[in-house]
Amino acid sequence: MNASILTKVLKVSWVSIFILASSTVGWSEMLHIKVENLSPGDGTRMTPVWVGFHDGSFDAFDAGSAASGNLQMLAEDGDPSGISGSFTGQVDGVVLGPVTVPGQPPIYHPGEVGMLSLDVDTSSDVYFSFLSMVIPSNDAFIGNDNPMAWKIVDNGMVTPLDIVVMGSMVWDAGTEVNDEVPANTPLLGQAAPDTGLDENGLVRQHGGYLVDGNVLNAFPGADFTASGYQVARITVVPEPASIALIVMGALSLNAKRLRRKQSRTH
Repeated sequence: MNASILTKVLKVSWVSIFILASSTVGWSEMLHIKVENLSPGDGTRMTPVWVGFHDGSFDAFDAGSAASGNLQMLAEDGDPSGISGSFTGQVDGVVLGPVTVPGQPPIYHPGEVGMLSLDVDTSSDVYFSFLSMVIPSNDAFIGNDNPMAWKIVDNGMVTPLDIVVMGSMVWDAGTEVNDEVPANTPLLGQAAPDTGLDENGLVRQHGGYLVDGNVLNAFPGADFTASGYQVARITVVPEPASIALIVMGALSLNAKRLRRKQSRTH
């Protein structure tokens, strides 16, 4: 292919890319979210995972500070409705895991996967946040303390996220005493929300379950303080067509640079 033909091809490619990118309404992007429980078979479970896309200003909690009432609802009872009600970003939703018991809330058992697709405005920078209760527990949860920890859109470019939540990333909401009494602990016997002894503490890294306590007796593989323990994996990726568009743009840019380099050598 001679230089003149290559130039025409590149011009057509760039025009095609511009048209395709401009055709998305409001520069929106369909993002696919996947959540998987990575714990061992007799390990921790998770409640439905709340997710949100925002401009970096939505801060669900701060380590070292008291949990909000909305976070308390999620951390003690797996209820994300308060968080959703207070959300100030553009798109939020709840990733639902498989329903294993008819009539019961969906719970992520080890190995189970949940998926959700959301249309997100990519005309400005976008950050990703997530929250879920770790069960059995009194008030253990996972989520990002820093609202700007996971940037999914940077200057219009979508960067896929692959987040592995380690056991060291489990939080204690500090709202309920970790007594592991069955009546106060989901999956062990709790029958009603908002039970248990108030702790009036601060959000902090969770220290793990009680040695020889009720949780580890029922779920021996739930010791998330063990070295290398993986709780969950969360991935966020754009539509395959969008990925192809990004690749086309990168290839065209590289070809343009190569052509310039070749012209300088002649």
